[in-house]
Amino acid sequence: RLVRTSDGKYAIVGTREMKGEKEMFLQFLTSDYAASTQLTFGASGAQTGADIELSNDGGILLLGTNSYGGNGMITLIKTGDSGDL
Repeated sequence: RLVRTSDGKYAIVGTREMKGEKEMFLQFLTSDYAASTQLTFGASGAQTGADIELSNDGGILLLGTNSYGGNGMITLIKTGDSGDL
């Protein structure tokens, strides 16, 4: 899923796997769809990015899940318009 930010970039949320660990990522694309900044969220367990939306203040909301061992929970992350927490 992607949204268009106020500066004309596209922000996408997804899941990447590195070394057997899954992390939620937020990536920005320019208007010509060239990849730019990618930020990852997660430390242990498996984070999965599910949805993205713009907030009323111009920030970005990310929705996902986080599972560790036999437990799981919904994750909601709020960032600024450039992905900073």
